[in-house]
Amino acid sequence: MRTSRLCRVCGSEFYPSSGQIKAGTGIYCSKKCYGKAIRNKPLTQPRPQRSYADSDKCKMEFLRKVNRTDECWEWMGAKSGNGYGMFYVSGKLEHAHRVAFKLFVGPLERDMHIHHRCNHRYCVNPDHLTALSQADHNLIGDVISARNARKTHCPKGHPYDADNTMIEQLPNGRTGRKCRACGRERANRYYRTLKERLTTHERI
Repeated sequence: MRTSRLCRVCGSEFYPSSGQIKAGTGIYCSKKCYGKAIRNKPLTQPRPQRSYADSDKCKMEFLRKVNRTDECWEWMGAKSGNGYGMFYVSGKLEHAHRVAFKLFVGPLERDMHIHHRCNHRYCVNPDHLTALSQADHNLIGDVISARNARKTHCPKGHPYDADNTMIEQLPNGRTGRKCRACGRERANRYYRTLKERLTTHERI
């Protein structure tokens, strides 16, 4: 004989299947009631109420997620997809290395970047963190833009100085450098080739 139950949302009587009873489910009469229950279900783990204002408490909770060694402070908490630590503070989720700088070094402007001198993304040791502008951070990084910015000469050996450098707008909206000497050489080759073609055409 099938056993009836009362739905936990609407209170209606319904008959769950034997599989639902064995699995410990079958507490809602329909998908509609199940959806209502999920939407109204409170968070099982409410977000922690941390604030920079209460820095001592915030530091204590922050350090619980840190494995401090003689060199780096390894972040043991949640990490982003690219390997940076994440920490919930002052009502929002922030990168752990930025939180470490604010807690142990001082205020940090929103447009400032944090450079890891140890080159370890998981590190939150304040002694390894330096606040830099985006331009300065790009110059010392290891991305393509940083490597290009450190170049002092073009591939053919011409210097990137004020007289020999043109700044052009790239299709992606960024700017890039072009060598004037190389541009003149390309133009001369083009005109020589064009002149040779015209001379050959006149002979024919």
